[in-house]
Amino acid sequence: MDRRQKIRYALVVAIVVVSAVVVATGVFYQRADKLKDIMAGVKMSADASLGNFSYTETVAGKKRWTLSAVSASHDLDSKDTLLKQVTMQLYDYGDFGDVVLTGDEGQANMDSGQVEVRGHVVITTASGYRFTSNSLHYSRGGAAAGGVITTADPVHITSAEMDVTGVGMRIDLARSTWHINNNVAVKYTPSSGG
Repeated sequence: MDRRQKIRYALVVAIVVVSAVVVATGVFYQRADKLKDIMAGVKMSADASLGNFSYTETVAGKKRWTLSAVSASHDLDSKDTLLKQVTMQLYDYGDFGDVVLTGDEGQANMDSGQVEVRGHVVITTASGYRFTSNSLHYSRGGAAAGGVITTADPVHITSAEMDVTGVGMRIDLARSTWHINNNVAVKYTPSSGG
């Protein structure tokens, strides 16, 4: 065999091999399951997990609140975000001023504006109130509303002039009011400023 025949023979073999690969790929591709069909059967516990999570909600270009956590995992189906070491900053709420809420863990749904916080929950206001409880629920309210914080658990509220305990509470942020539902005990110590 001379050199030209070897080159022709090599080219023919290469063409046959490439053709066979193309045909085999086409046949197997037609038989393979589509990616969306495969993924439909897979159930994931979280669609995204993040460290140092932060989410800020704005209304008409003004910050309404910022929700932060050391870690978060989000489920796209339920639209819930599970949070660890939660901090929620609520901005400029009338007589309360800025409100800061902290807790061990929580769950938030950004679409509905619902936030649940559990474990060593503390709320502090710029006006000097400190609320503590085991859990709470924040509900955003309407576009003009400031939101509402509620709990059915025992609460303890302190300020410079009073110490209040009770069971169950509702804080209306837009009106800067709070209401204890049951078993209320108040110790009032007037300031000595005159």
